[in-house]
Amino acid sequence: MKVRENQKYIRSSYNELMVHLIKTYPNLFSAEKNTFESFLASTITAWSRSFDTTTKSGETKEKGLVPLGDLLNHHPKIPRNHWDMKYDTEVCEDIDEPLSFEFFAPQQKHKGEEIVISYSDTRPTTRWALWGGFVPIDYYYGDYITFQIKDELFDLPEPKTNRVTWIGPDGHIPENFLDYYIKSKYRTIDETFTDQMWRDTFESLVIAIEFYESTLPTSYEEDLKELSKSGLAYKKFVALTYRSRYKKILQNMKKNLRHKAKNPFEKNWIVEPIESMVSLFVSKPNDWPNLTKVNTAMTTVVVRDPYYQ
Repeated sequence: MKVRENQKYIRSSYNELMVHLIKTYPNLFSAEKNTFESFLASTITAWSRSFDTTTKSGETKEKGLVPLGDLLNHHPKIPRNHWDMKYDTEVCEDIDEPLSFEFFAPQQKHKGEEIVISYSDTRPTTRWALWGGFVPIDYYYGDYITFQIKDELFDLPEPKTNRVTWIGPDGHIPENFLDYYIKSKYRTIDETFTDQMWRDTFESLVIAIEFYESTLPTSYEEDLKELSKSGLAYKKFVALTYRSRYKKILQNMKKNLRHKAKNPFEKNWIVEPIESMVSLFVSKPNDWPNLTKVNTAMTTVVVRDPYYQ
């Protein structure tokens, strides 16, 4: 969705700005040279190297290029290295106009040592590609998918938010979602369910995931095979990385659910926990609504009415 919004915004900007420049300054600009594709590439290049300049109240105002700041490469989890914008109302009357870029590295630096910052430790793969211009290798912290029950017929006297959950890289499914699902499946608020009922519940969720996978043009294995080839164009590398990462979440979900189907009352999932943005929010239930404000789900898997599965 955000990609489409950006494309629409860039297209609108091109039509307003570049078309005017080509018409007004034909000696400097031309339709042959200054195409939409070149404008798009320039815009994205600038975005991937820009910093958000903010008002003193903390609201994002605009993006700005900082020549020296652009030299700072990304390294994950560098919490003490950070940057900020400096404001000075004595020099500039506009209280929301930053005057300088300040970088802080509290720890001792040695000659020849690279100075780095973290571009963010919460971005999902999508936002790395969209705003960073690259995708870090083996970085899944911000990745998650949405998993939801759709069109249930049984109206449970529980929060509707239990019909929707977010699944991180380890494929662990929150207990409140599973409880809601099994009650929907068997049309009861009874807390007592047999081993077989839980087995059927876990297996039906596997079926829902497999149905979703069947609608995709490629499988997880096919994406990995393509990703392993040498000489990939970077655009294709990014697309395959994105696709394989959210499909890996689905693979881990199925692995966990199949394990639970054999051992319905075992407490732990078979896939080892992976520290992630989702695991952070799971430990703080009251913050769950804010997860979608921080990041965007990679995809959504809808579990149709469990009564008919």
